[in-house]
Amino acid sequence: MAEDIIFVRAISDTISLAFKSHQRILQQQTLEEKQREITEINESLERKVRARTNDLNMQNKHLTDFAFTNAHHIRGPICRLLGLQNLLTLTDDCQEVLKISDYLSVSIEELDRITRETSEKLNALAEENW
Repeated sequence: MAEDIIFVRAISDTISLAFKSHQRILQQQTLEEKQREITEINESLERKVRARTNDLNMQNKHLTDFAFTNAHHIRGPICRLLGLQNLLTLTDDCQEVLKISDYLSVSIEELDRITRETSEKLNALAEENW
C-alpha cells in the first residue's frame, strides 16, 4: 500500500512535470514567433527609415541647388541691373543711355530666363512630391 502511494505520487509528479514542460515549450514557441514578428517589423521600419532618409537627402539637395541658384544666378542679373540703374542717374549722354538701356535689356532677359527655369524646376519637384 505504501508502495502504491509512492507510485501514484511519482506518476502524479511525472504528469505534472510533463504538463509544465509542455507549457514551457508552447511559451517558448510563442516567444520565438513574437521575436520573429518583432524582427520583421524592425527590418521593415529600418527600410522605411532608409527610404525616407534618401528622400529627405534628395529634397535637401534640391533645396541646396535652389538656394545656390537664388544666391548666384538670380543675384548676378539683379546686381547688374542695380549698377546700370546707378549709371543711368550719372549720365546725360544719349549714346551712353542707349548702351546702358541695351545692357538693361540683356540683364532683364537673363533674369527672366533664370526665374522661368527655376520656376519650372520647382514645379517639377512639387509634382514629384505630391
